Amino acid sequence: MLLEWIDPPYRTGHWGPDLVAAAGGGDLIGIAGTAAAAVPWETGRDARPEILVAACCGFDVARPLDDLPLLQR
Repeated sequence: MLLEWIDPPYRTGHWGPDLVAAAGGGDLIGIAGTAAAAVPWETGRDARPEILVAACCGFDVARPLDDLPLLQR
């Protein structure tokens, strides 16, 4: 599962699901060709992903690291 943002969680859209597919995966909640959209945490949890990739759009690595405690909760 690919998230474009952590707080609030945003499922991927646009070409994000295509990137996941190219890497051999399947995005459980992303919708190719649509805008990224905020989703409740329960949406991601209920999808039961094996892997969660947080690719926070528009920031360098340091900024999303501040939000990692949100994922741990």
